[in-house]
Amino acid sequence: MGRELSLIETNFQDVEKRILPRFPLTFLLFKIGTHDHVNEVKDISHTGMQIDLKDKNHSYQKGDSISGVLNWRGPSLEIEGQVQWIKENCIGISFHRSDKFNTSIKDFLSFDNIIAGMRKVHETYIELPPQLKYWLRSEGPVELFIWQHPHGELAKIQFIIFDNFVEWIDGTGLHSGKLLTQRDSDLPLSLEGEFMFEIDRSLDAFKLQFCKELLSALPENYLPDAVISFVLLKIGA
Repeated sequence: MGRELSLIETNFQDVEKRILPRFPLTFLLFKIGTHDHVNEVKDISHTGMQIDLKDKNHSYQKGDSISGVLNWRGPSLEIEGQVQWIKENCIGISFHRSDKFNTSIKDFLSFDNIIAGMRKVHETYIELPPQLKYWLRSEGPVELFIWQHPHGELAKIQFIIFDNFVEWIDGTGLHSGKLLTQRDSDLPLSLEGEFMFEIDRSLDAFKLQFCKELLSALPENYLPDAVISFVLLKIGA
């Protein structure tokens, strides 16, 4: 099951770490300027994104301007932004915002595009971690992990929605939060990633509502009806 490695006390909110499976391929890509390299987008929201640079000898520094084209299964969007942080080959980028850009990024990451890009990873060639029963993924914006106990009953539900997080754990309950950072495991050939989440002090109704809408819009046969009903019950639908 997704492993809780630690809980870090801060002056304001708790920060929790999760180890979750990562899919080895993505169709959400960012090409910087005239560079030949195409970089994988690790996560994205309406305000920024994290990318994995293919150029291992990059010279980017915090505060640098960066521009390029974002591509996702056909649709593309020109991006201008600023480097906010750097961790080896991963960099965090904040978008330069304007009314026009705000409309464009919302269209690019629209609910319809998210649903159109949704894939059933649990039915691919990927070997799932023990007790991960269902894994739905739409590159960058959304992932849903559903875990089960060894005896078969559902044990944990985890949504990652842009930079938001919703989780239900059997015996612990429901909470929401915000994705701070994520990076791939340092282990060779590992298909896991390390996620840091800031946990909300109270449940965020907006995040829960998006989860409900996502489940309601899933294509037929993506999840069994009984599982959808169970998840909706646990997130308060």
